[in-house]
Amino acid sequence: MAASASSGPRCTRPRRATSSRCWSSPTCATPASRPGTCRRRSTSRAGTSARSASRCELLLQLAIVFGFLSIVTIGFIFVMLRRSMRPLEHLASLANEISTGERLDQPIKPTSGDEIGQMAKSLNRLRASLQAAMGRLGE
Repeated sequence: MAASASSGPRCTRPRRATSSRCWSSPTCATPASRPGTCRRRSTSRAGTSARSASRCELLLQLAIVFGFLSIVTIGFIFVMLRRSMRPLEHLASLANEISTGERLDQPIKPTSGDEIGQMAKSLNRLRASLQAAMGRLGE
């Protein structure tokens, strides 16, 4: 009995606020009303919310950066595709004009030494062959 008297009253659940016996004892008080408990919990919650807020800010900043980089990358890809397709579109229009008999007397000058330039040389040979064939037919 002496051991239980020195340790204070034991409660399994908090009592009403009118009961001075329970509220004066740290073992019976609710966790929020225990000395030091409220401060510790609010600090941990504040720390958690501060970490959560900084994590949200970081995620927002990362989303903005990745969004900006995505837009720049898509723009770069669009510009590069447009630049690489322009010579092909030009050669296609020249081939169309040659097929109708126009521009047989104007040589096609290759602008580069890559595959597009090789195609321009081949199209120029085709133009010269067609011009010679049309000349033989006309004689």
